[in-house]
Amino acid sequence: MPRSRLDQVLAAGYGRHAPDAPQPAPARKPVPTAMDNNSWNWREPWPQHHQPQQQGPGLDVGGLAREYARMEERHNEAELLQEMETEDNTKNRVILKLAGLTNQIKPAKIDEAGEKLFNLILEKGVTTIVWDGDLLNHKKEDGTVTRAFTELLEYAYYEFPELEFIYFKKQKSWKKLLKGAKAEPDEYGNNLGPFSFLTEANVTRLDSWDPLPPMQQGRNYAITFPDDTSWKKLGLLGLQWLKEVAGAEEIQYFILGKGYIVGKEIEAVACDKDKYPKGIAGKPQFLGVEIKDARD
Repeated sequence: MPRSRLDQVLAAGYGRHAPDAPQPAPARKPVPTAMDNNSWNWREPWPQHHQPQQQGPGLDVGGLAREYARMEERHNEAELLQEMETEDNTKNRVILKLAGLTNQIKPAKIDEAGEKLFNLILEKGVTTIVWDGDLLNHKKEDGTVTRAFTELLEYAYYEFPELEFIYFKKQKSWKKLLKGAKAEPDEYGNNLGPFSFLTEANVTRLDSWDPLPPMQQGRNYAITFPDDTSWKKLGLLGLQWLKEVAGAEEIQYFILGKGYIVGKEIEAVACDKDKYPKGIAGKPQFLGVEIKDARD
């Protein structure tokens, strides 16, 4: 991938509301969805007001029992069908988690990460990128910007617009990532705000216990947790959600600079691997890419 293309994409990250911002690359072949006919949610409801037929002076009790038995059988078949289609949908997702440092990343490391992310997505057939809800670093009043791993999300979208994006966030703040939200300074000298490609129209909010729907091109998800959730634990809760709710037994993990929180997350996974997808902890189990020495 030419350097000029990467520079163009990353530059868009700092002027995403400008009228001359570069347009997304032409869509590639869409990622296959689990159920293009939307039949995954088909279910024959139980009748709310069943009126049994009269036979002569009394009820046909045996016939009524047989009718309810047939209804229960159809109900069970529908439940099984939904389970099978959900399982198929999970198999169709190839998930990559993106994590890393949120400031002071060397520009050369951003370039290196862009190249490696591009290749990894193609090599593994990644369909879905997840992260812990970190915001995008915007220009500050002095015109400078601190470089962060979240730039790679903008880059990934412009190169692969068919990707599905899922992020984890507290319930009160999930809209901060959506286009149009105000960028605000934090205590570390960053100016944090929304992404250009996430909008209220293409992001669906789900509670952490809601099932994950089948993939649909152009549909992204905010998985929200209670507001009293510690941000330090959000990553582990997200990984647990990936296994328990999304059904991901294995994920790819892309790290652009292993900071304190990411390091602690990997340590925690290594101590209780059964709770989380494979591919995260330990060199034999690690799947993906780690960019080291990323900070200035």
